[in-house]
Amino acid sequence: MTVDWMLLVCATYPEVQKKIHSEIDEVLGQERFPTRNDHLSMPFTEAAISELMRWKTSVPLNIMR
Repeated sequence: MTVDWMLLVCATYPEVQKKIHSEIDEVLGQERFPTRNDHLSMPFTEAAISELMRWKTSVPLNIMR
């Protein structure tokens, strides 16, 4: 579900998609896969994912007790 929302956000806001894409290309390039520590070098991408998870959580938080 979260991936669906990220695709929708990127389609709706192409400037966000372009910035994420350029940041990933700058850090990773075309030659390697991401590693565990790459997120430290991609603050915009990490912020976009965190904001999306805050905005459209995949876990229902209003469960009755």
